[in-house]
Amino acid sequence: MWNALYVMLLFIAITTVGYLFSMNREYRISKFRIKFALGGILLFIGRERTPKKVKPLRRELHIVFMAIAFLGIALFYIFFLPIIINMIKSFIEFVSGYTTLPPQPTLIPLPLLFHYRELIVYLITAIAIAVVVHETSHAIVALREGVKIRSWGVGILFLFPIAFVELDEEQFTKASPRTKINIAAAGIFSNAIVSLISFIIIFILSSMLPFLGGVSTAVIVTKVDCSICNVSLCPAQLIGINVSDIIVAIDGNRIHSIDDVEKILGNRSVGSPLLITVCNDNGCVDRVVTLNAINVRVYSEKGVKIPCLGITMTQTLVFEKNGVFLRYPIIEDLLTHLNFIFIVNFSLYVLNAIPFIISDGSIFIGALSSIFQPLRILTSRKLLDLINIAILVVAIAISSYIFLGFVQ
Repeated sequence: MWNALYVMLLFIAITTVGYLFSMNREYRISKFRIKFALGGILLFIGRERTPKKVKPLRRELHIVFMAIAFLGIALFYIFFLPIIINMIKSFIEFVSGYTTLPPQPTLIPLPLLFHYRELIVYLITAIAIAVVVHETSHAIVALREGVKIRSWGVGILFLFPIAFVELDEEQFTKASPRTKINIAAAGIFSNAIVSLISFIIIFILSSMLPFLGGVSTAVIVTKVDCSICNVSLCPAQLIGINVSDIIVAIDGNRIHSIDDVEKILGNRSVGSPLLITVCNDNGCVDRVVTLNAINVRVYSEKGVKIPCLGITMTQTLVFEKNGVFLRYPIIEDLLTHLNFIFIVNFSLYVLNAIPFIISDGSIFIGALSSIFQPLRILTSRKLLDLINIAILVVAIAISSYIFLGFVQ
């Protein structure tokens, strides 16, 4: 986990130094252009696109774009900001000894989430959809508004994979405030729409799931690994637990998550018996095992002797019908993809709507300030940008510390 953080910090340091020394200069590699950015690097790979026919967005769509952008800003300050403030408050109370309950992280850098390897495919898919839709929307609206696209490309910013569209800077600078607003808000709007569509599909699928049986969660065995125990023949092997077996109950207590298993094991002593209800395609059986081992990983890290089963687990969706618990991996996989698509797009929608230098929200508010005079004070001095950057930096720093310290 710490290795991921070191790699991220090293990458940010190297690219930031490159950005400062290159002074925004571009370098050519064959037919491509490469440029350092603040905390990242950009690769320009697309060709120039010139508007064939200028067809500005209709007034109604212009108003919708603005409304969606303002809604994203409002959601950040009404929904996200209180959560961040509460996390900071909980963190201060925890480090000061006022409470023993660790705070929950809110904004975790993406590279740290790659610690959970089973999530990588879902994350990459969701991010790819989000950035492609986002940048394609910018490009389409820019061409409709009469602004040429110099290039497009991909890059890495703070170890986040990104896509981008490079507009003709001179044409964009000379464009009307309405055109600038439409182009900036296009990406915000597209991510909002994708998150809404994914949410609707999730809702529809979830409402249909009860037809397959009672819907709940359980724990599925992903690996039988006696190396985490201090014995060569661990309890899981003794009672014949296999990969893909579903653990639905322990000592009659229904199991819904890995935390449920860990809490039960944490309250048991080595040598005590354990009744485990295991289900697979052949049905469900109760198996009794003696906890004859300790978890050496927990003992080496915390000095606590916790009984060891010798398995690695993950939470899974199960359907109960006539006393039998079944899995439908295709449905579960689809729902997981949709959940990640919703989370990534909704987060990008809200965070990109607020002004903080590199965001569309900063361009949106900047263009709006040329129409609405009171905003000029905030945009000219970048007050909103600085405030939002400070909020996000503090939230990411504390969340990363919490994540590294308590969620390993």
